[in-house]
Amino acid sequence: MELSKDEKYMELAIAEANKAFDQGEFPVGCVIICNDTIVASGSRLGTTSNEKYPSEIYHAEIRALQSFESSISDGITEHYDGINNYETIGVCGEIGKISRSKRISEQYELINRSKIMPGQCTLYCTMEPCLMCFGAIILSGIKKIVYSFEDPMGGGTSCDLNSLSPLYRDSGISVIPHVLRYKSLELFARFFSKKDNLYWKDSLLEKYTLEEMIKAQNFKK
Repeated sequence: MELSKDEKYMELAIAEANKAFDQGEFPVGCVIICNDTIVASGSRLGTTSNEKYPSEIYHAEIRALQSFESSISDGITEHYDGINNYETIGVCGEIGKISRSKRISEQYELINRSKIMPGQCTLYCTMEPCLMCFGAIILSGIKKIVYSFEDPMGGGTSCDLNSLSPLYRDSGISVIPHVLRYKSLELFARFFSKKDNLYWKDSLLEKYTLEEMIKAQNFKK
């Protein structure tokens, strides 16, 4: 079955999450898409077992937003370093894969900075944004969030924006949940199943994730 556009871009966010997982980080990934082009990406940082105090600033969405700001300032975006030994580039609304064994003549795709309009961008993340990230996304002017796996412990997208001040209440942001949910769920379950991962160990999130993975596996049988 052919993937939808949201599923294709969520695959790229999941690739970012896999990079974080491979580095021992909490496996959250994020990409920002504008006019069918990847303009920014980010993955979680500061959560490995070597960290004395885990960072609660370097979330995937925040790092992607920092990259997004740089893209607008510089007018260029680096090629996306994708999964499975391929370099993945968003070109003309399609996800193209180019083998690393081939030489790529241009390392950068030129972006007309005047065409990068936050209101036309969509942010894809593998876990529901927390309140910090949700607020930052709204402030950035991005109008659409697509996420994969819900966060029952710290997710912020269900907060009542109508009860907040005008900056948030009138943002007009839309949220689409559960795109490729199982793929993200599986990755989080793998993270929490590793004994050396201490981040959110024995938390509500860990318990919920592992229970949901068991439910999903039983459903597939």
